[in-house]
Amino acid sequence: MDTFFQRLKSERQKLGLNQPDFAGKCGVTKLTQSNYETGKRKPDVEYLALAQMIGCDTQFVITGKRSFTADFDFHLQEKAIDLVAKYVHRSGRKLAHPEMFYPVAMEIYQIFKQAKEENKEVDPVELGAKVISLFAA
Repeated sequence: MDTFFQRLKSERQKLGLNQPDFAGKCGVTKLTQSNYETGKRKPDVEYLALAQMIGCDTQFVITGKRSFTADFDFHLQEKAIDLVAKYVHRSGRKLAHPEMFYPVAMEIYQIFKQAKEENKEVDPVELGAKVISLFAA
């Protein structure tokens, strides 16, 4: 992927979002999103901040390099993804927001990472509250 615009489209697709949905979550119209993905326009910082909040790797979009740093703990990431998958499976319900699975897992990753760094226990209620957002309509 050579260009900003190709990487932006790739990240949107990785999140499982179509242009209108991604655009709405980032505060722009579908036409504006299309213009970003074809190179006709460039997004502003607020758009990129909102994109990052929904799980878009904006460092990758901008630079072509993934934002995973040396301190990224893939074991904790796997633990977070497994936890979300177990919550979803045990609920027996369909997700209202399946596109948010990975972003929620990454929020849980951050909770695990902070707890590990502070040598504290993880609050299961906090984890459950994050997963519940996947079911909210």
